[in-house]
Amino acid sequence: MAAAFILEETSRLAVSGAGKIYRRLRRPDLPFVALFAAYPLWWILGLSQVAFIIAAIPMTVQLARRKVIRVPKGFGVWASFLVWMMLSAVMLEVRFERFVSFGYRAALYFSATVFFLWIYNMPARLLPFDRVVRLMLVFWFCALGGGYLGVILGDVQLTSPAEMLLPGALKSSDFVVSLVRPKFAQVQVFLGFDLNRPAAPFLFTNQWGANTALLTPIALAAWSQMRGVKARLLMPLAVAALTVPAIVSVNRGLWLSLFVAGVYVTLRRAQAGQRRKAFQVLASFVVIAGLVLLTPLYGLVQGRAESDHANGSRSALYVAVLESVDDSPILGYGAPKSNEDNPNLPAVGTHGHFWTVLFSQGIPGAILYVGFLVMMTIRTARDLTPGRLWLHVTFGMLLIQMWFYNMLPAPLHIGFIVLAVLLRPDRSSKESGPAVAATTAVRGDTSFGNRATNDSMEVWV
Repeated sequence: MAAAFILEETSRLAVSGAGKIYRRLRRPDLPFVALFAAYPLWWILGLSQVAFIIAAIPMTVQLARRKVIRVPKGFGVWASFLVWMMLSAVMLEVRFERFVSFGYRAALYFSATVFFLWIYNMPARLLPFDRVVRLMLVFWFCALGGGYLGVILGDVQLTSPAEMLLPGALKSSDFVVSLVRPKFAQVQVFLGFDLNRPAAPFLFTNQWGANTALLTPIALAAWSQMRGVKARLLMPLAVAALTVPAIVSVNRGLWLSLFVAGVYVTLRRAQAGQRRKAFQVLASFVVIAGLVLLTPLYGLVQGRAESDHANGSRSALYVAVLESVDDSPILGYGAPKSNEDNPNLPAVGTHGHFWTVLFSQGIPGAILYVGFLVMMTIRTARDLTPGRLWLHVTFGMLLIQMWFYNMLPAPLHIGFIVLAVLLRPDRSSKESGPAVAATTAVRGDTSFGNRATNDSMEVWV
């Protein structure tokens, strides 16, 4: 009898546990959670550069099952850019690596679009504001931890499972191999000594700088939602801790992005009469500046200011883009390509996403791309609610970073995630502020995952 009882209880617990796992696997927000909560694992596996594409696949399936897909007013500008981007493929030379480069970037553009539409159409009860920012906060802590690992471990590289499994044709492509080989830092000597510039959990130092800058305002948005005393004390310490890898990275784009963001928020707060909040941001600047000035970190800042490292090569790349546009101003060249005049320089159309778009998709593509960013930055500037203001800052930062950072894979996705949250017409009870963004509807199927949405036929104004 005892054995029968134990067997019955074991079976019941097994069924109950399996049921819980099954329900969790069927959660509609699982792709989003799995991407950001497990991002270090994606990086170790060598899949960090395609993780956003992989996560977009189940999101696309969920969207396809909806009867109505809502899009915000102005989305047609972005859709037009996607069409123009695809048309530019006719300008590619018939070479394997050129098609791989174009296909990879196209997949990232479309996956960022899927992220935007998926969150925008996800009811807030299934993916509330605070859940989004907390998951992005986890991503920010991954960048913070990766920054310290980069400073400590230097140029340690991993042979990832993805690299081991590459077929022979792809192993011969330096571009592909660079996407699947994780490294902790880029060690450079332009200051006269070996400097471990952090890269983990991304591939390059510039990627680390771009993503860290974008995620920091989101971390502050998450902080504004916290209620526990310990959590609210932890965040200022974590932001202060970011100073060390941020300075060691000697990443001027990161510094500029955060400086402009801080000044902008201070002015917006002061203009709205929120003087205490404006003073808090200003005081944070003073504390961080003191931390830099009173420690050896100041020597790195001074050395970077005196060094002309990368200035000449960047200028040469930008001039090459402008000269090339004269020969193909409408459709561009489809994707960046190697510098024929100086093969030692990076590919023409890199080191700044504006230059990538201008070179790859021509003047019309650049106008559509920048026009959409400007339009949405202006639209999201109305709400001064603490959390939402910081998200607006993150999206607006894309306009700053596009001049010197590549926005793919992660920065554009981060920007589109926060844009969807800001424009999403249905709010959770924990959010505040005026409703925004008129939307139109595109027909598809009604469900999101396995849960029907009651508002899927409505047009919000």
